[in-house]
Amino acid sequence: MLRRKEMFDADARDYHEYKYTELVGQLDCHSFASRQERVLRLLPDRVDTAVDIGCGSGAYLPLLARRSQFLVAMDFSREMLKQSRASYGEVCDQFVEGDAMRLPLREQCMDLLICIGVLEYLPDPLACLREVHRVLRPGATAVLSVPNSQSLWRLFEQCVGPITRRCRRLVGKGHEGLGMDAARRTLFSVRSIGTLAEQAGLHVRDVEYYNYRLPCLGGLSTTMSLGVTRRLERLRKGRWMRWVSGGLVIQCRRPGTSPEEAPLTRNCIEILACPADKSPLTQSRAGMTCSTCGREYAVDDGLPAMA
Repeated sequence: MLRRKEMFDADARDYHEYKYTELVGQLDCHSFASRQERVLRLLPDRVDTAVDIGCGSGAYLPLLARRSQFLVAMDFSREMLKQSRASYGEVCDQFVEGDAMRLPLREQCMDLLICIGVLEYLPDPLACLREVHRVLRPGATAVLSVPNSQSLWRLFEQCVGPITRRCRRLVGKGHEGLGMDAARRTLFSVRSIGTLAEQAGLHVRDVEYYNYRLPCLGGLSTTMSLGVTRRLERLRKGRWMRWVSGGLVIQCRRPGTSPEEAPLTRNCIEILACPADKSPLTQSRAGMTCSTCGREYAVDDGLPAMA
């Protein structure tokens, strides 16, 4: 886990530019824009509290800010948090360094949670989903995204990708792009991610597909592959989509009904909790202190270190 933290810290400076602001003809940028559109479709209109788990460079924060009264951005990479705060500090109420498998949040404190492109990097995705269930209020919404294991393009990349990267290293070209792109990731089918969500106590309400790619086309012609992707995106429904879609966006809900007169959240001390025992925190000179175990969490550069 530490190695991956260092990898994301190293990629932080270039991540947003490489994934979101490169030329429109780049497949990765189109894929990320397509995913954003599908996430937007599945978000509720207006909520009190929202959190972006694994916020990265903060690209989803403006979308969440327009739909929430109090917004928290969380990532286990401090460098990613610094980049997101530099870009979107005016739209987000709190940036927190934390672990997705041990969320430093109180029980039933969130009305909306998104976790985009995170589960596939975790050693225990179920632990993260159980934490998602714990922090959501009854009836609240979670929107997740994961790579699709049934995609023909993903299967092709799994078989051919390691050989291609080894050949590029042999000829001295190495890996183009970000270090995280070469990291090992877990792939999920609609059934497998649905099973994990149910085990965590969440109900899957909707699934959207994105990132339509066919094997070989990307290597032969980026323009051709992008053209095929755009044509396939016009056909949103159908069982065949699972075979050409590289990614899934899933909307889940925690069962139950949220209280109608829930108090509005005004500051982070009302929702943050000790990751070790989930107890409430109190303000201290060092930053924040757990009310049960007494552990202190420092606030460095304005970022609480809750990992």
